Amino acid sequence: MKVKKVMRRGIASALSLSLFFTVAQGVGAASFQVGPGVTYESDSSAGANILQVDLTEEYSQLDIGVPDPLNQLRTTSQQAINATRDEHHVVGAVNASFFDMGSGSTQLPFSIITKDNEIISFGRVSEGREHYRSEPIVFGETSNGKAAIGQYDANATANVNGNTIAVDNINNTRRNDEAVLFTPSYISERTGTNEYGVEIIVEGASGSPGSFSFGDEISGQVTAVRSYNEAGNGPIPDDGFVISAIGDKYEQFKNVKVGDNVTVNASINDKWKNASFILGSGPQLVRNGEVAISMDSNSWRYTSKTSRTAVGVDESGDNVYMVTMDNANIRDVAKYMRDIGADRALNFDGGGSTTLVARKHGDEYASIMNNLSAGSERAVSSTLQAVSTAPVSDLARLILSREDGTVLVGSTLDMSTGLGMDQYYNPVDVDENQLAWDVSNTVGSMNGSTFTAEETGEGRIQANFNGNQVGSTSVKVTNTFDSWNLSHSEVNIGTGESIKLSANPELANGENLLYNSSSINWSVSGDIGTIDNDGNFSAASEKGTGTITAELAGNETEIPVQVNTPATFSDVSNDYWASDAIEYLAEKDIINGYDDGTYRPSVQLKRSQAASMMVRAFDLPNDNRPNPGFQDVDNEFHAYDEIATVADEDIINGDGSSFRPNDDLTRAQMAVILVRAFDLEEVNTGNTFEDVESDFWAYEAIETLAANDIGRGSDGEFNPGDPVTRAQFATFMERALEDL
Repeated sequence: MKVKKVMRRGIASALSLSLFFTVAQGVGAASFQVGPGVTYESDSSAGANILQVDLTEEYSQLDIGVPDPLNQLRTTSQQAINATRDEHHVVGAVNASFFDMGSGSTQLPFSIITKDNEIISFGRVSEGREHYRSEPIVFGETSNGKAAIGQYDANATANVNGNTIAVDNINNTRRNDEAVLFTPSYISERTGTNEYGVEIIVEGASGSPGSFSFGDEISGQVTAVRSYNEAGNGPIPDDGFVISAIGDKYEQFKNVKVGDNVTVNASINDKWKNASFILGSGPQLVRNGEVAISMDSNSWRYTSKTSRTAVGVDESGDNVYMVTMDNANIRDVAKYMRDIGADRALNFDGGGSTTLVARKHGDEYASIMNNLSAGSERAVSSTLQAVSTAPVSDLARLILSREDGTVLVGSTLDMSTGLGMDQYYNPVDVDENQLAWDVSNTVGSMNGSTFTAEETGEGRIQANFNGNQVGSTSVKVTNTFDSWNLSHSEVNIGTGESIKLSANPELANGENLLYNSSSINWSVSGDIGTIDNDGNFSAASEKGTGTITAELAGNETEIPVQVNTPATFSDVSNDYWASDAIEYLAEKDIINGYDDGTYRPSVQLKRSQAASMMVRAFDLPNDNRPNPGFQDVDNEFHAYDEIATVADEDIINGDGSSFRPNDDLTRAQMAVILVRAFDLEEVNTGNTFEDVESDFWAYEAIETLAANDIGRGSDGEFNPGDPVTRAQFATFMERALEDL
């Protein structure tokens, strides 16, 4: 009984919901009220969706939906929409009876369906307990307004020439040894039969043959008889009916002739007389509060796991449970219906037909709530509908929505009021001009629907209509935060240049901090430039240092600023990690850029470029140098003079006959070059780097750079075989020139 307890507790909580909603309490909630006396609940642990209908509520009732004509199937949601009108809002529905859906089928319901006694479908009971509908069982609302599930006994007869003959079906396909009554409400203007039978056409009938009902008696005169082997498919007169008989029933009707009078009537047992509606299906699942399944438990239909739809009623007949389950066999459904409180329960059509719709708060129509096994909604022949007959009244409930988070003092928060309902959960338009707002606990104030945070604490924003509170939502206000999340922790900028600064303050607890970015106050100290309210900083025309201060709600942070002369190269900004070294060497004319004004700091340095830099760094004369004899450097090569100079000075050597001028310079080669160029005394301090062993060819040079704080490596490694970028080489050179 665990599920029953959970279900009843959930429904009770839904019934006792406050009149005031936020988005989290309304749309998308697991349990909510959809109309007077109608609640929806999602039981995810069982893969179930439940609509409970309390028929004792003044504006709560049940109804059925069927397409017109009957074989023009419509989805559950479409039938709910089509049936919705003023003071008749379908707030929930499930698919109902099984129907003929095979290839070339009639698409008619298999079982009995009536509304206010009118026979919509007379139906048939299946032969054999391996089928769902092996017993004549229905769900309906009886004449006393109570819901009920139980067996029925329906009969139709024809009286002709003093004989009373049983009619087997009404407005359905004629089968062997059957007599079928066709009325003007049939899906076709003709019977659709073959010639192997007799068809008695009756016109001028009394009563209303087009809405033939239980308790009716209609009489007319035979105007035509289509005998055996004559053409079947007789026309159905607008003011009469047709009796079509075959097999054993043919023998009983074969002597009827033109001019005879025929009377037909239909009756149903007392329990279901004058019922508001009847929906036939099967099997029965629960009887007297216990699992009692009216079909063979060995049938594959019984044991298969699939989507299921069911209806149940409690012992009083006042509460109805409309249920879908995603993956269940017949016994699973029966046990679940029992556990949620059903005294009696009946299985409806399942599989791809299984659909439950409910009207979400603020919506005009009900929408799908269950998982559709086929991925899309199937058109069906009938639905059971929960209806609210309540009139539309004034706004009573307002679903407020706002940006989620904690509001910073001085900041504003806009409230959205898109979804409104009256006291009966009908959607109503919201006129914001008619709403009055207030805030509890003095945490802020309202200007229209805009909240301004003023004091730290927690309160509620409340919307009022005609002096009554119709909606509210909680609000939390703070005057501090944990991190600024600045776009720049420091600024290194050229004179006359501009930069955009921004801040995104955050709370350490992960909550969203709501603030107005326009409330951030920016200011500068020192003669470094100006900054506007949007954080746009313009550097002064002279070099200098200072700070930029950001202030928000009494919280401040400072950003150090260095204003330098404009960057020499367009791709090396003043805040680039190696900009100081590059600018230093450019100032001394040791490095040059490219014709397009770039330095390309990330490009790997060629050996010939290193030669040119060393010549310029030490101002070495490069005329009258002896030919170094490198086979890959002739005297027409653009850097021939520089290569000859560094070779003559024993700064950069080749490997005998080759210099490899276009090869990338490695970090190991750079170490050797710098030690030679600066005539550094070799120092052996031990293995400084994990990837440079003592027998490595450039070990001493690398250790010497490390000892002089020129070559520092990264994460304990020097990476001697990696190529040197132009930015890295500039950094090494600058350290050497500055410190040695």
